[in-house]
Amino acid sequence: MSAVSRLAGVLLAPAVLILAGGAIAAQQPGPKPSAPATPAPAPTLIASWTSAEMKAVVTGMGLTVTRETRLDNGDPMLVVKGPSGASFVIQGAACTGIGPAMRCQGADLIALVRYETPAKTQAAIERISYPVVNVAVDEGNTVSISRYIIFDEGIHRRNLEANLKVFLAILDEARSLQ
Repeated sequence: MSAVSRLAGVLLAPAVLILAGGAIAAQQPGPKPSAPATPAPAPTLIASWTSAEMKAVVTGMGLTVTRETRLDNGDPMLVVKGPSGASFVIQGAACTGIGPAMRCQGADLIALVRYETPAKTQAAIERISYPVVNVAVDEGNTVSISRYIIFDEGIHRRNLEANLKVFLAILDEARSLQ
């Protein structure tokens, strides 16, 4: 056998094994094809809210609504109390409609914390000035903490809950500095 023939045999042998292996594998019973996977449903987004719907979200988080009312312009307002006793307000913004059917595309979260001295007030402002909230001296030694949540194009319920939890954590921190 010539060197060329031996070389051709060496080079062709793996190709023959691959082809034979594929043919043998094709004859072997394999797992039966399963039904195509059903895609997960798209998350339901909240594009606007009513007072009753926001109350359901808040109470579902274990928070307490201590008061439910309407502002002079008719926008809904909830006074919410957290587990630590801290209270804050959720006010409707960019609302349309009338009465209980009024739907809001924004929510203003607002809390006030009063400090004993101007020095404590200033120290608190410096400590809780996070990018996610607006912090300002409201009157005297009272600090206003606020956050605006936009519902345009929809917000996932868990994201809304996360926003409320972050706001409440910052409020609790502000209160700890009194």
